[in-house]
Amino acid sequence: MGLIICFILGVTNFACHKAVMKSGHPFVEDTKTYFGKHFGKYGGYSIEFLILLGALIYSNSLILTFIYIAYSGLNMVTAYMLINGKI
Repeated sequence: MGLIICFILGVTNFACHKAVMKSGHPFVEDTKTYFGKHFGKYGGYSIEFLILLGALIYSNSLILTFIYIAYSGLNMVTAYMLINGKI
């Protein structure tokens, strides 16, 4: 069950990441300039993938699954705030 939950949350994290990158928010644009120079255009996606991969590998651990659920929740709240101009 933890594997399915982590996979679904991983898909939503990637969707949030893509929406934030296309939002045009000034903070995101500044970050893309700095982060893109050091890690490439898709560096953020690769880090997101590594976090998801770790969550999927250790999805049998209840504590790590809850940590990934909390991470995903914070990710979704932050994406909502950046896209809607709350920050």
